[in-house]
Amino acid sequence: IDQATTFIQGTGHQMELEAIRSRTREGLRSRVRQGRIAGGSCYGYTLERKSDGSGRRFTVAVVDDQQAPIVQRIFTEYLANRGLKAIAHQLNHEGVPSPAAGRRGSGSWASSAIRTILLNPRYRGIYIHGRIKTVQPGGSMARVKADPHEIITIDLPEWRIVDDATWFAVAERFTTRGPYLRAGRPTGKYPL
Repeated sequence: IDQATTFIQGTGHQMELEAIRSRTREGLRSRVRQGRIAGGSCYGYTLERKSDGSGRRFTVAVVDDQQAPIVQRIFTEYLANRGLKAIAHQLNHEGVPSPAAGRRGSGSWASSAIRTILLNPRYRGIYIHGRIKTVQPGGSMARVKADPHEIITIDLPEWRIVDDATWFAVAERFTTRGPYLRAGRPTGKYPL
């Protein structure tokens, strides 16, 4: 009887845990639909806490006047045929604080940080939420891509740092630039 009672209680707790996850997920999705932040910070923006009429607090992103020109510069330099490493090296040489400065690592710019900035649609005023979800197959947590109908995309013009022409030109350069070309020249590596 004790084993059966323990099993039933465990099942009840598991069901309540799933209900809490579902309510939390839907609460975050509701925030996103209202143009509020449901996640962490992003380079180029500062997070501001505000409260609505009922006193409930929420977070919104506001364009950072000191970091936004750096983001614009990264886009411009990439369109001027500078590579990711060259842009990162130049920013480090000038002493421009990186997104991770003071929090972790060396605090210097890396080509991966430049790539992340260039591919982030938030800089053109598009907030995408829910691309990755956490599932628990077989008892262990795993992160997987979400179904397209679960992803929320919101247009927020007040977040725009780069214009659409610049954004799409950078996106085209990423797709047309092959892995075996660097600044239009062969790198000496061949697929065969």
